[in-house]
Amino acid sequence: MKPKLFKISEAASVCGVAPSLVRHYESLGLITPAVTDMETNYRYYDVVEIERLLMILRLKESGMSLKEISGYLEGILSAEDYIATLTRCRERIERSIEELKLRDYRTSHMAVQHTFIRRRFCVARDFLASDIEDAVACYYAHVSDCIKRGIRFSRELLNFCEFPDSGFLNGALSLENFPVRVCVCADESHIPADAVVYPPTRALSVIFFGYYDQIPSAYSVLADYVKMHNFTLSGNPQEIYLEGDNTDEQKKYVTRIVLPVK
Repeated sequence: MKPKLFKISEAASVCGVAPSLVRHYESLGLITPAVTDMETNYRYYDVVEIERLLMILRLKESGMSLKEISGYLEGILSAEDYIATLTRCRERIERSIEELKLRDYRTSHMAVQHTFIRRRFCVARDFLASDIEDAVACYYAHVSDCIKRGIRFSRELLNFCEFPDSGFLNGALSLENFPVRVCVCADESHIPADAVVYPPTRALSVIFFGYYDQIPSAYSVLADYVKMHNFTLSGNPQEIYLEGDNTDEQKKYVTRIVLPVK
């Protein structure tokens, strides 16, 4: 019995996509029409190709790139590689969920959270900021320089500022003439030669809502928690800026303060 053939519109419809997407996947060699009418150039697909198209769509929705999907279909990417890829996709999704939860963490008090910070490759530059506004300017200046250099930014890790010798544990946090290291997280597939490696670490963190002139209150919460639970620091405090720009809506600023601990 001859296999039944279906027009491209039918194949696309049953898969819930546009015919143009089917043509695009065909141009990439991901699928092949069972029959192509040489006079009209009409394409016809059988059930096997339609099921292959559905599999491609499922793989795409799982987070795999078209290049990875092609490698998997051609046997270049093994099942183990595929599982590893899906695991990385799951980790990216979990990080995105965590970040969204942090951005929506509306509470009247600051709760200390235990977290884990993965390894980061950073292009770093040290500044001595005269005040908060100067520190913000330093941050944007370094990020701008990295853009001009063509540094490929990480899509998974957020840029941050590190504050050496902040003195926050002793209640001596200064907002004037303080050192700040601006760190731009580089894509791990394009690590520049001058990148600094920040190893993976346990950490304590606090989410602060508001402008930076009020941020010492968050550091006080962290300091009290460290002393109460006898934590040993393994690095300098870092600020990851989740929300905020140069507008006057300072209440919308969201900063995650991260403190590496042993």
